[in-house]
Amino acid sequence: MSIMRRVRLNRLVKSLAPFAFSAFVVFGGVPSPAVADSGVGIDPGEITGLPPIEVDSVTTVAVVVRNPGIDAAAYQMLAQPLVGEPELLIDPAWFTFSPSTFDIQGGAAQEVQVTFTIPGGTAAGDYLALVTAQLVVGEPETSGAQVGAAVAAKLYFTLPKASESSPSGVPIWLVIGAIVAAIILAVTLCWRKLGIRLSFSRDRRTVGGRS
Repeated sequence: MSIMRRVRLNRLVKSLAPFAFSAFVVFGGVPSPAVADSGVGIDPGEITGLPPIEVDSVTTVAVVVRNPGIDAAAYQMLAQPLVGEPELLIDPAWFTFSPSTFDIQGGAAQEVQVTFTIPGGTAAGDYLALVTAQLVVGEPETSGAQVGAAVAAKLYFTLPKASESSPSGVPIWLVIGAIVAAIILAVTLCWRKLGIRLSFSRDRRTVGGRS
């Protein structure tokens, strides 16, 4: 290639460079359609004031999961223990959700029923559970799904100490009270009968002495 042609080619490349850079900025700056503008929120942030939870009883509370973004998104629910707090740790197996997975349109919300049952033999005390709503990228039911942002509501509840019971299921204090009451009644009746007999005997001795 002659020197003159090389000079002309270099000038052409330099003249096209600004247009090429502009094209890169325009097309490279456009966000990918796969990137969704979505998020996750949950109400209320804390659930407190529940009555003492009975063993093997079913307790249900409700939370509302929100999508503050503009695009539809998929979500899943789960329960998690919170380590490092004074409350006892929950078992996620105690909890079920209805629905457990769902989609929410941008700016919309979904109510979720949170149901939990504490099995027998669980230690009494105060418990704390994280009721978590998690953003899911992909189908929640598939192994290829990826989790994104998450937010949780704190759920506090108390499991009281189980009252001692007799083999029949009646509280032991009630059985003991009934036994004590029966003994007192029996002793009272015996004393009354015994008092009547002594009085009768004294009367007989008195009559016999006069005669």
